[in-house]
Amino acid sequence: MAAVFPVQSPFNTATSYSGAFIPTLWSGKLLAKFYQNTIMSEVCNTDYEGELKNQGDTIRIRLAPSISISDYTVGQTLSYEVPTPIFQDMQVTKGKYFGVQVSDVLAYQSDIALMNMFTEDAAKQLKIAIENEVFF
Repeated sequence: MAAVFPVQSPFNTATSYSGAFIPTLWSGKLLAKFYQNTIMSEVCNTDYEGELKNQGDTIRIRLAPSISISDYTVGQTLSYEVPTPIFQDMQVTKGKYFGVQVSDVLAYQSDIALMNMFTEDAAKQLKIAIENEVFF
């Protein structure tokens, strides 16, 4: 029985094979990617993430009204204000996704956690894509 080797990308799930075995040595180290700095988490929050689930969903967020500050003089009559409730509606109008597929054989034979590596990278790429759309 002749050994075979993959002739396509090692991450391709539909690999074809030739009739000769050519060994390839794989490094046990992974080259780190350098990502651009992302700022979304510095200026945004995820407080409503569990409440917004689908495109088209709207959530009404209650905001604290601004209270006026006045100068005081001893003995003056104080005036009172009645704060008016205010809110902001937030609607999910867009969505992004990523999909990763790793064959069971490739995952089993790999000496690194491929699915973890791919999904960590995809999550960072997703954050960058969203920030580029929001801020630029």
